[in-house]
Amino acid sequence: TGVQLEVGEQATPFEHRSYGEELTLCQRYCIQYNNNNAGDTLLATGFGLDSDDVEGGVHVPVAMRTTPTGSFGSGDIGVRYNGGTDSTCTLNNVYYNVNGNVVGLNFDSPSTPFSAGDACSIRLNDGADNYFRLDAEL
Repeated sequence: TGVQLEVGEQATPFEHRSYGEELTLCQRYCIQYNNNNAGDTLLATGFGLDSDDVEGGVHVPVAMRTTPTGSFGSGDIGVRYNGGTDSTCTLNNVYYNVNGNVVGLNFDSPSTPFSAGDACSIRLNDGADNYFRLDAEL
């Protein structure tokens, strides 16, 4: 700590930032939602687009610098709909609404068919190393 690197020959005063400021700047590039064996963890709410596609949105704490990519840890993502019916799913697409701080997610949910318009919850299934990461690195 206490080191500041700069390009050029002119030194500027040391820039002190709070933990909150630094975290906010970092979250523009990467945000991770962890499960840590907490049972199934709600990631987003969504709806069925057709019999095997689900769409939902994850609210992010700060505007990310660009459309992120999504990745998962060792567990899987599940969709629960129709009063408790479960289905595992895979991520098809990530899209981003910059003004609303929402990352839209589209999943393929092949294990249990459902109807267009069905409300659902998108969740991280239970697991010590299960996470969902949004990465907008350079």
